[in-house]
Amino acid sequence: MQRRLPLAGAWFGLVGAFLLNVGSNWGQPDEPGGKAKLRRLPEEVVQRWRAAGAEVGWLRVMDYGVIVFFVGESVAKAGDLPGFRFRLWPGDGVVGKLPAPGAPFGLSFTRITDAGLKEVAKLSHLHLLDLSFTQITDAGLPHLAQLKNLQALDLSGTPITDAGVKELAPLQNLQVLYLSNLLFEKPSLITDAALQHLVQLQNLHTLDLSRTKITNAGLQHLAKLKKMQWLNLSYTEITDAALPHLKQLQNLQELNLSRTQITDAGLKHLTQLQNLQRLNLYDTRVTDAGVRELRKALPGCRIIH
Repeated sequence: MQRRLPLAGAWFGLVGAFLLNVGSNWGQPDEPGGKAKLRRLPEEVVQRWRAAGAEVGWLRVMDYGVIVFFVGESVAKAGDLPGFRFRLWPGDGVVGKLPAPGAPFGLSFTRITDAGLKEVAKLSHLHLLDLSFTQITDAGLPHLAQLKNLQALDLSGTPITDAGVKELAPLQNLQVLYLSNLLFEKPSLITDAALQHLVQLQNLHTLDLSRTKITNAGLQHLAKLKKMQWLNLSYTEITDAALPHLKQLQNLQELNLSRTQITDAGLKHLTQLQNLQRLNLYDTRVTDAGVRELRKALPGCRIIH
């Protein structure tokens, strides 16, 4: 299994294949009322990719907001995407010559170059792309504009900047985006300017901005993403002044505000989020009394602080 568990995001539990929105058209029922079955990639395609150095398995958007790669069909379930993982970049020109799967699939890389993204961009059926903790830069992201079917993209722990986020605007089918800065020794390069560009991605419903440099001012742009259901703002500089913007996200179901400067005064703005199911207020400035009042207004919401 690949990937890390973000410290502030591990508590959440609603993303999963439900948020990736591939389960309904990916799993096919064996019979009416039967269990959905997994669709597999053509064996000749799988063998070519394996020969190029790829691991063959399944990718899943997990319920705590990360993408993982599994090897072995025994752990796969309906809604997972078949796909490949390269632990080492096989060399420029290799991926571009591999046969396209011809069906929805996912890719995960631990090492890839900006030039490599140009090859990946030719894979029109790519639905999920995990580039977390790679050394791709802003220079490589324009290539992704060709991936019109891309639904989930993980750029956590990469050195991309606001300029790179701007290049994601053509990805109109993108639903899940992770921009968290998990390289603790390096400051995030994502600021409020990036949020202006994200407004163009109107199908986004899952967004991780934890440990970035966004501020209260930037959240006015997030308020325009009306489909937002899962939002992680932990370890950011936001304060109570940001929360009036969040109350416009009426579809929001999970919200992480841990390690921010939120106080009881700001909680009143969250009372209008009647669809909220989980709220993380750990290590903020809210009090027990403030949380009690919020629970009265949101009886169906699980709150941790």
